[in-house]
Amino acid sequence: GASAVITTGAAGAATGMVAAKKVEEANLLHSKRHDQHFTQLRSMLSAAERFRDILRRARAGSCQESVSEHVVDDRVRMPSLPADVVRQFYFAQLAYEGDADRKQQELQRLFRIFGEDVTQSSSDSSSRAAGGKTAYVEPWFWHGQSVAGNEIVDHEPPKWYLALSPSGVLHVVIRGSAHMEDWLKNLNGKMESESSVSAQYARWDLGGRDMSFHQGFWTRTKEVIEEMEAALRSSCGSYLGKDVGSVTDAELEDYLRHKIGSRITAAEFTGHSLGGAVALILHRVWSNPTGKRFKVLRFMLERFMPESREAPMEQKKFLGKSKFKKIFPHEAIQTVAFSSPPLFAAKSDRVEALQEWLWNGQKRWKEEIEREELDQFQNAQVVFFNNDPVPRLAFLPTGDQLLHAPVRSVLWLRQESLQFDGMDGVATNMRTVYPIPPKVQRQYFSGVECLRRGVCIEDHLLATFEDFILKLAPKELRRGLRAVTTPTFYVSPQEFHERLIGADSSEFSLECDNNGNAAASASAAAPA
Repeated sequence: GASAVITTGAAGAATGMVAAKKVEEANLLHSKRHDQHFTQLRSMLSAAERFRDILRRARAGSCQESVSEHVVDDRVRMPSLPADVVRQFYFAQLAYEGDADRKQQELQRLFRIFGEDVTQSSSDSSSRAAGGKTAYVEPWFWHGQSVAGNEIVDHEPPKWYLALSPSGVLHVVIRGSAHMEDWLKNLNGKMESESSVSAQYARWDLGGRDMSFHQGFWTRTKEVIEEMEAALRSSCGSYLGKDVGSVTDAELEDYLRHKIGSRITAAEFTGHSLGGAVALILHRVWSNPTGKRFKVLRFMLERFMPESREAPMEQKKFLGKSKFKKIFPHEAIQTVAFSSPPLFAAKSDRVEALQEWLWNGQKRWKEEIEREELDQFQNAQVVFFNNDPVPRLAFLPTGDQLLHAPVRSVLWLRQESLQFDGMDGVATNMRTVYPIPPKVQRQYFSGVECLRRGVCIEDHLLATFEDFILKLAPKELRRGLRAVTTPTFYVSPQEFHERLIGADSSEFSLECDNNGNAAASASAAAPA
């Protein structure tokens, strides 16, 4: 009799958990409509370029609408890249340089090229003691450990570096995969259980965590921040004239806030591949006000903490709530990840619902901040080239599947070689930039079928698309960066599509959101 009661009770509990899980999933999928502002951003290119385009049209007399009302159709405009994408590409590329002296020399050159050598107080300025002697040189460069190789193990270059330019821009740069240890991190795709994100979305009453970071990427993030704290503690010891082991936490905090943080005017996170995933994780977690793991970044960047403000709900009062809070990242913080993989992980039975929530900005209407991930990544971008397989690794049929972060912008750099009619052996590269809306990213840049359409490992390398990015930079930057002339031309996304498949422009498929704004459809985003 007792066993029967226990069995009946267990069955009832299991049924109740299944029912609760169904309700939870229904709440996650409360709205299939993606956040309109987010979809609009993801379907367009640089806001600055749109503004310049409006002004050009206004000067030509073809634009009657006001700047605030007119929306430029990105499908028919010549491609462009935001200036921060061009700039951060070169800082990300420099992370693979193992020699610290050469890296610092190249950084000084990049500071000059990108106009970051003009300052309030020079990065390498010195405080002078009485008698003109140098008492202390303000540090501006820190980097990770370099592990020497041997006949069995290859040399491992530093995993990261920090560079504070004379103008006060702190570059937080993470190296991508260049060593066997890096690939071991890449392959460890389980859900981690340590981060604040994992704790935030823990639902043990419904069977465990909803979502967390990829375990390997999180492990690399921890390694980077531990090395970063050790390097900054050593720098603090030099400043205080103390042994690094005797530097207290209070002294380190004061040093980071006042000797480094006071000189910072902006911060940019960047990285390539594995480094891009770590840069996005740092972007997400550095500002956690109660966390201790990332305190060194928080102390240096405390003036740029995201703000939490109340925002009215567009819907009517729902489940007793009429307001919720939104996160507003500081405009001085920007992140660009190149060729980075998806960084969130979840169980296979929850990935679709969670990805939908990440993009539509709604959750359970229970949390104080209901759309935190969508808000946190407002100032982050992902850029990748051609048939790079790494950004397409979401939704693969594994135990724990990867999810796309809801970054503000995903830019797909497209290049195809064209042969001129009647000119055998003469070819040129045709190029454009596609903004990838969320539905297109899910359907054409995720899953096994996406990888079956054809991928190219070489497209993952920064060197492969350096020329692409370089030639979209302003002329003065191209001269400074020593651009080489090659047969290349850039076209609008629509023209690229038409030339590639030979279709009439009337066949160019569009997908319209509720505002009537056109977003590049799957046929445009995946013309190949």
